[in-house]
Amino acid sequence: MDIILESGLPHQQIPVDRIVQVLNDSYKLAKQPKYSFQNPIPNFQGVEFDVRKVIGSPEMKPYNEKAYGLTDGVLNLDIKMETGTGKTYVYTQTIYELHAKFGINKFIIVVPSLPVKLGTVGFITDPYVRHYFKETLGYNCDIELCEVVAMKKKSKGHNFFPSSVRDFVNGSNQQKNKIYVLITNQQLLQKGKVLDNSNYDITLHGFTRPLDAIKATNPFLIIDEPHRFNREKTTYKRIVDEIHPQCIVRFGATFPSVSAGKGKTRKDYINLLYNLTACDAFNDNLIKGIAKEHFNPVNSKGEKIKVIAIENGGESVSLHYLNDKRSQHFEMHKGDSLAVISPKLEGLSILGISKKSIELSNGQEKKVGDEFTADIYSTSYQEQMIRLALDRHFETERKLFNRESKIKSLALFFIDNIESFRGDENKNGAWLREMFNLQLEEHLKAELKNSENSADYTDYLNASLVDIAKCSAGYFARDNSDSDEDIADEVNDILRNKKELLSLKDEKGKWNVRRFLFSKWTLKEGWDNPNVFTIAKLRSSGSEESKLQEVGRGLRLPVDEYGNRIKGTDFMLNYIVDFTEKDFASQLVKEINGDLKFTSSDKIIIPQSEIAKTAELRNVQVQILQAEMLLSGLVTLDENGISVNEGSIVEFMDKYPEIGLGVNIDRVQDRNKTTIKKSVIIRKDRFEDLRSLWNELNRKYLMFYQPDINKVIEQALPEIIEDGVFTRMSISSEREEVKTDNTGAHTVKEENKVYIVQGKTMTYNEFLRLANQETSIPIKIIHDALCKYSRNHGKLSSELFNTVTLANLQNKFYTWKLDNLGGRIEYKQANYRTRSTALTDDKGRIRDDVAIGRIGVCTTNGKTPDKYLYDTMAYDSPLELKNILDNVDNDVVDLVVYGKIPRNSIRIPNITKDSYSPDFMYVVHSKDGKTSLNVVIETKDVTQDAVLRGPERAKISNAERFFKQISNDFPDCKVYFKRQINHQTINVIIDNIMQIDNK
Repeated sequence: MDIILESGLPHQQIPVDRIVQVLNDSYKLAKQPKYSFQNPIPNFQGVEFDVRKVIGSPEMKPYNEKAYGLTDGVLNLDIKMETGTGKTYVYTQTIYELHAKFGINKFIIVVPSLPVKLGTVGFITDPYVRHYFKETLGYNCDIELCEVVAMKKKSKGHNFFPSSVRDFVNGSNQQKNKIYVLITNQQLLQKGKVLDNSNYDITLHGFTRPLDAIKATNPFLIIDEPHRFNREKTTYKRIVDEIHPQCIVRFGATFPSVSAGKGKTRKDYINLLYNLTACDAFNDNLIKGIAKEHFNPVNSKGEKIKVIAIENGGESVSLHYLNDKRSQHFEMHKGDSLAVISPKLEGLSILGISKKSIELSNGQEKKVGDEFTADIYSTSYQEQMIRLALDRHFETERKLFNRESKIKSLALFFIDNIESFRGDENKNGAWLREMFNLQLEEHLKAELKNSENSADYTDYLNASLVDIAKCSAGYFARDNSDSDEDIADEVNDILRNKKELLSLKDEKGKWNVRRFLFSKWTLKEGWDNPNVFTIAKLRSSGSEESKLQEVGRGLRLPVDEYGNRIKGTDFMLNYIVDFTEKDFASQLVKEINGDLKFTSSDKIIIPQSEIAKTAELRNVQVQILQAEMLLSGLVTLDENGISVNEGSIVEFMDKYPEIGLGVNIDRVQDRNKTTIKKSVIIRKDRFEDLRSLWNELNRKYLMFYQPDINKVIEQALPEIIEDGVFTRMSISSEREEVKTDNTGAHTVKEENKVYIVQGKTMTYNEFLRLANQETSIPIKIIHDALCKYSRNHGKLSSELFNTVTLANLQNKFYTWKLDNLGGRIEYKQANYRTRSTALTDDKGRIRDDVAIGRIGVCTTNGKTPDKYLYDTMAYDSPLELKNILDNVDNDVVDLVVYGKIPRNSIRIPNITKDSYSPDFMYVVHSKDGKTSLNVVIETKDVTQDAVLRGPERAKISNAERFFKQISNDFPDCKVYFKRQINHQTINVIIDNIMQIDNK
């Protein structure tokens, strides 16, 4: 199974485009290199101005105001992307794009560790990924990846240059369809002799040291995980001094911090071109949400004892006691009472001590590494956490398996004692794995009793029960040198065979039941799997690392059984910890909100506009709401306005969710607190009144252009090209200088400098091919239109066929298409329909609830109207809340049921680049009972239609044709579609429809 890649996703395309935009002018003036193994040499004069053009654009965040030129002779650019949003994909596309645009073909990727390198190598060399970039995206070139590996001990013969370095340096820039990428990890760059050795027998282009040969290529360098490469440390300085690349682009979710004076720190950004914050990633559903849960035993809440080690050849045992207030070590002997540790253990003593465990007087055995609570009847702490983790796993697995397109659910367990899983050198004593298998067997048997399981899921569970040992796998550092074949299979599944691990069946069609993974924190940066839905920490991390880094292994959005990345659904990662990390959720929220858009210094300032909006939604005066906030003790009033007190952001956002300060409350949940509402309940009796309409809305239709579409485009294209496609864009600079003389100070303006913006040129055939790829216009029609333009304006210079002209053509055609082709589309019913929907399962049964984020980002208190579909009022704008609260009933109309349409549940194809889903659905009857109406509403909180952008107008226009076609195909369930802007009320819209229908 291949994981299907997608192009053009805004959060992945924007950083690539911004890098190109900064480099564009510098590489237009690039010099051709002296040697064929070198990159072109850019002219970085004015690069600071180019950076300022990008980071000064209106859509950039306010903290990106400062632009830098070269630092130590190197251009530095930063791209910040949250964990799980496709960073490796983005910098791989950047490599292809810079080669296509500027001819750069020597790149170096520096990663912090071997696991990161392994993940990057696996992605870049994947045959599907190679084909995707070469053929699907049309780059028509391949990456030759040269991996630096540790030097092996030399016995005899010549001492040659490392083959990876030799292949990289020798790669010729005359190979237009080849990109050379050298990848190395931090340790090899910092300390490894493989790159620093100058004692090789045979030189390379006259160079005796690999680092010198690499430097001579004028490379372009990418740093992955920049928080591991502080600019003040050895590795980064070595990169600058020994490799001295043209440009360093750092890609990461976390950047190093530097001193900001007076004990404060700031992030060390240099030319931050793009900042996809954690808050944006969570709120926009680009990654999974997180549901944290800590385990608290019924008794002895908040304390536990751990068996650390057997000491003195079995004479004593080292125990560690931990609670909320103290941490203490004890050395105990046979016969000692555990009451010295805690009074709750009165009557419990050590009966015996063996090499690997102790026996207690209550008959229980506790092994080295085992944890238990301060309770004489306590079972293993890990055992109880495993039980909780398996509960969550099977809750998730059941839902994902019963989808129309199944998703395999994985669970990841972190432990601190390898022998508890692998056993000793004789493979004895793997007590944790044995305990896990017993609990897994218990859960499997319980799941098989569920009568609502599909036949496939029942088969899957039975296959798991037959081979329980195959269900789990582990990876630990020592496994790399283990010769055991079964262990090698486990390691390969976890580290290298991501596709196989994601597959529900193997190549022979048998169920692939391996889905429970164990590790000792070796799976950090560089390893992730999109289908990890449960992470259980059977040990406390004891570190101060980023909370996002801790959960990062499971944040990526999942893929289904066909390899499709699934978006538009609020997936959650179950994250289970012990009581020592009970504040994980609040700490994570604090970290996520560290880059809030509303900030002043280190305070979280609440904009007055947000307070006014919330007051309107709650139907109270602004002054009263402000007073309530101040009295709550959660905020402070000072000269900057109202700011949230440190440590109060979670409580504040829980109390005032309408104020969109940071991460939405439903995206980071604490299951130990009951105040967070995760979903809205579907009122089943109300849905039955809506079922017929809902079934019609979920019919699948295909969009077709009318047969004469090519003739229409053929007639229009010459005029589109005449409308400035070949116009050269220019920008000008203005310089003012203050001069003084005996009459005072004067401002003297210098003459403007004008720069012509021109993209990279291409052959005519390449221009036609790319124009066809971007617009879907047949090549012959494009060629004929260009010939007509040439007859009118004279022969076209070859330099006019460039990336800027191509973008002009694409944009102008897209605008023309929105304005002219909306009336030339038709909808035809497809010969299939989805079995499951947002509100019903694959058997047509009404779901119990739907994720609150799919209905609206805001909620409000108060009684929900009786005829509303859900039990909670969730909404995205004040106009939507007004619709929910408005009473449609009058002398003519009788409202039956209404509700918000779940986000992305109805996908109407249209002429824009994405599908479309409306906002509200209504079923109403006339008072006399003669008329029944189905109404779908698109709500736009704007003052007039003219404010709507072209794509929005096109989507609405297409939707009108779509619902008209449904009504024609199924007259018994006619559907009216109407657009609403904020001066229009729902009851007036429905009254007007009723009058028209009665005529």
